[in-house]
Amino acid sequence: MPQAERSARIAEEDSPAEAAATALFLAASTGTGRYLEDGAEVPPSPQAMDPRLAAWLWERCSELTGLPTGMATIRR
Repeated sequence: MPQAERSARIAEEDSPAEAAATALFLAASTGTGRYLEDGAEVPPSPQAMDPRLAAWLWERCSELTGLPTGMATIRR
């Protein structure tokens, strides 16, 4: 990537403090259950609300980390 293009992209990005603000807010909060983007609440994606996908992801992560499988429950 040419230097001019790289510099332009960096200029458009948030500062480290701005980029960390949402993560720090959530880390200091107790179980908000909300989805935030740039500090503003946004609705979760359909995939985030899919109970079957959540169960699959739980099982797959359990397999990859060596934790017990078969513990995911599908809630509606």
